[in-house]
Amino acid sequence: MDFRQYKCLLKVAELKSITKAANSLYVSQPALSAYIAKTEKELGTTIFDRTKTPLELTLAGEIVIAAGRKILAINEEMKEQIIHISPHKVGRIKVGIPGSRSEYMLPLIYPEFHKEFPDIEFELVGSNSRHILDLIAKGDIDVGIMPVLKKHPEFSYEFVCEEEIFLVAKRGYLEKSDFLKDTIVNLKKIRRFPFVLLHRGHGIRYAVDKYFKANGIVPKILMEIDSNTTAMKIAASGEGLAIVPKMTIDINKGVENDSVDILRLPPKGLYWTIGAVRRSTDTNNFIENELVKILQKAFHVSRPLSDPTA
Repeated sequence: MDFRQYKCLLKVAELKSITKAANSLYVSQPALSAYIAKTEKELGTTIFDRTKTPLELTLAGEIVIAAGRKILAINEEMKEQIIHISPHKVGRIKVGIPGSRSEYMLPLIYPEFHKEFPDIEFELVGSNSRHILDLIAKGDIDVGIMPVLKKHPEFSYEFVCEEEIFLVAKRGYLEKSDFLKDTIVNLKKIRRFPFVLLHRGHGIRYAVDKYFKANGIVPKILMEIDSNTTAMKIAASGEGLAIVPKMTIDINKGVENDSVDILRLPPKGLYWTIGAVRRSTDTNNFIENELVKILQKAFHVSRPLSDPTA
């Protein structure tokens, strides 16, 4: 059996459907069925129980799939070792970064990465956090750079930095009675205002929903959108309140910040962790490890989080 056969079998085993696997592999369903039948004939055994829906592995199939995973892992490890010792370090890395976070982070890490690995193709995939995690799990993305909201055993997580999440309002939109002290707002007071929130599936929405639930707040939602920057602009117009991460404030510094108040959430500010996320089986990849080091240097050491309210 060759590597392509194993990859096809693993995709069918993962999706438990020949049709879904064919769509994922960009081949026709009859062609994939014929390919599997040919492989089963070569091995002299049945790999999938076609009487079950969804598709299930036979006992022999479980052995074949387990071996296939090991064989492909060994092949990838060999490639990485060759890349490590090669003076040209050729290859490709696929990196997932949610939305506008790439606008903030990529200019600070890519030049250093390209300088170190000029022959490595850097492919960027932009989407929301949930979709990026799905793509990492499937092996379609190598590294995700995103907020770490909760940990799953199938992924590995490496710390990049802590980032604060702020409430944004049009300057003067809130009254003195809406504050607990200084720039920290009173949640019970501000819940009378409408909020502009991102759609579910975005990391910031998960964090905000969790925060509101923990504090017994049911927010009035003015609208749901897909951009932190747009949410900030709508808040700046006086239509409601937005909750955005510090990177959004940094991106828009000098554009919107003069017309907004950037306020902390109680009790002492709301923070989340930004991390590099990979499959737990892929942590020995040399190029990925070097990218993580560049990330940590750019944000954790060289660029400590500043205080935009100061």
